[in-house]
Amino acid sequence: MPNDKFLFISHADKDSKIVSYFVDLLYAIGLKEKNMFCSSRTDLDVPIRENIYDYLRNLLDSDTVIPVFMLSDNYYESAACLNEMGAVWMKQQSYFTFLLPNFEFQQIKGAINPNNKGIKLDCNTDILKGELTNFKDEICRIFDTEINANRWEKERDSFINKLKTNSTDIFINLSEHKGYCIGEVNYNGCKVTFDKAKNKIIAAYDFTKTRAEICSLVFFTGEVNMHNQFLQNKHLCFSLKSVNNSFELTVELRLKSRDVSYNIQTSKEWENYSISLQDFGGAESAWQILREIKFLVYRNNIKRETIEIKDIKIV
Repeated sequence: MPNDKFLFISHADKDSKIVSYFVDLLYAIGLKEKNMFCSSRTDLDVPIRENIYDYLRNLLDSDTVIPVFMLSDNYYESAACLNEMGAVWMKQQSYFTFLLPNFEFQQIKGAINPNNKGIKLDCNTDILKGELTNFKDEICRIFDTEINANRWEKERDSFINKLKTNSTDIFINLSEHKGYCIGEVNYNGCKVTFDKAKNKIIAAYDFTKTRAEICSLVFFTGEVNMHNQFLQNKHLCFSLKSVNNSFELTVELRLKSRDVSYNIQTSKEWENYSISLQDFGGAESAWQILREIKFLVYRNNIKRETIEIKDIKIV
């Protein structure tokens, strides 16, 4: 067993691809094999002829180990991961926490303190760059290593790009939009503007200026294959508020062969909505194509109203 500090990377086997990218980043910072343990990497796994359970127990009982928790839904579904978490709690050791894509701080439970500073790997890119740099500085201090600033930026940005490539998340381009008054040639009852500075859409519905029964704000997605996202039970997420009054609004998706919809209640304050794709319904085969995301307003629900929408994504 090594006498100096080293990292124990606690993660679920299902997350091994992202964790391997993370290990490569640690190597780039200057860590060696003797500085790390990672069960999904053959170069950092239990040595040959060692008893696996005895080796892991001794590792987690050692004062030289600094755990790195790579948290995800997969992590909390793994008995082995929860045992590792409990072992660290028993020792009251300090640790690093990373939240893998699609895992939120409010989902943290068990022995890990959700109030401790952690790094969310799918946060804003500029924020992530800064937090990874702070992590790098701490690792360099602990292990007395260093990396050239230019090389660090290259390695860090490469790691972030790998995260994005590995992700099945889809971010909707808000600039690809249009307002419609269903059944009318002119669309005076649905005026839409794009606030580029704040990256949000402002849609003003006014049924005094149209005879249509339905007005629609449409975001065009092209023909995106959503089959995997549907099977993974991804969610359509967005932030929305109504300026004057709350009312019922219909979110509709145009798929390959049909439209599917889900009703929400708006609020005069910003609300974050998260709707499971499977809650929209539709046959699995229909999700091979998503063409549009629509926000429909009905005459019998409002007379005049303005809504604001931002951060539309499928995660």
